[in-house]
Amino acid sequence: MALPGPEAKGKQMDIIKLVIPIAFGWLLGLLGAPVVDLIRRYREVGEVKAALKTELHELRYRMTCGIMQIKMHLGEVIRADIEWACEIIRGYRGVKLSEDLPDDMLQNYEAMLAYTDDQIAASVKELGELRARQGRVLSLKKYLTPLLDTKIGGLSWLNEESRNKLLQLKIYLSVLGEEIDQSRFYYSLTFQSGITPENHQVASESVAQSYRNYVSQAKMITDLIGTIKL
Repeated sequence: MALPGPEAKGKQMDIIKLVIPIAFGWLLGLLGAPVVDLIRRYREVGEVKAALKTELHELRYRMTCGIMQIKMHLGEVIRADIEWACEIIRGYRGVKLSEDLPDDMLQNYEAMLAYTDDQIAASVKELGELRARQGRVLSLKKYLTPLLDTKIGGLSWLNEESRNKLLQLKIYLSVLGEEIDQSRFYYSLTFQSGITPENHQVASESVAQSYRNYVSQAKMITDLIGTIKL
């Protein structure tokens, strides 16, 4: 059997060149919608993941700053607290530092680590007493997670462990809000008309304890965020 000549081969190539785009277009017609949807979903997942990382990163940093501020106010900061805060603050990659504390807070904390434990205790006590004399009052903050709130029901692309941790985070934040309400209630009692000195003391101690409860809950949240992998 004779092999096709150059002219026949050229015609075959022309036919192939003509058929391939048509076949490719037909295939895209069949698979186009699912492929486009898959690409769109992949892009959206990437955007949501990046935004969630940023939201949790900011939350962890700002909450750490708040925890240290409260513990300084109470005069109850120890070396382990400073080391814990420094580790988180060093890892912060947000747009700007918290407006609640000066930009050099990391340097201040690191300087305190050079103190002995007794020096740290004395410094913190002095600061707490100064704040008390000045009559400075803490205002506990509620931290919001608007993106997580809107996306919590549509995170099927996450592994089960991460989804469970995000749900746990929402529960912890809700409990934190309850601690804030408790502290405000006890604080309002200290200004109640006709309150006796004894009851005023009880109310003041309840305020301080609510601050401690808040710190404990907030620290659980910051530590939990540190374990969430997106």
